[in-house]
Amino acid sequence: MSCSPDLSSKKAGIVCKLAIDGKAGDGPCIATRSGASEFFLDAPDLPARGFICDSANGVYCSFATTKCEPTQSPGDRCLMTELGSCGANGQCVYGKCGVGEAPPPRLDTALSLVCAK
Repeated sequence: MSCSPDLSSKKAGIVCKLAIDGKAGDGPCIATRSGASEFFLDAPDLPARGFICDSANGVYCSFATTKCEPTQSPGDRCLMTELGSCGANGQCVYGKCGVGEAPPPRLDTALSLVCAK
């Protein structure tokens, strides 16, 4: 059972969902677990019973299919909105999965030339 604040209405309250550990193909999924964090789908009509897809087990909850999908491999295309899609240690960086990578800093070429003078 997983409970969280009800953000879908103006009433204060708690919503609880029966969350079952999912494997590839299970649905509907309601969240992705990545380490100690759970990222629930942002939908007002989530079912009261659904699967949590754990990236440590090689699956994530796809917003597109609402099913547990296999995590992507390093170098595969990804969407930054699909949290956990690049696996337990990966990140979606500029549309591709990378392991433990953060986006490189962006440099303004003109500014760096001015600062170098």
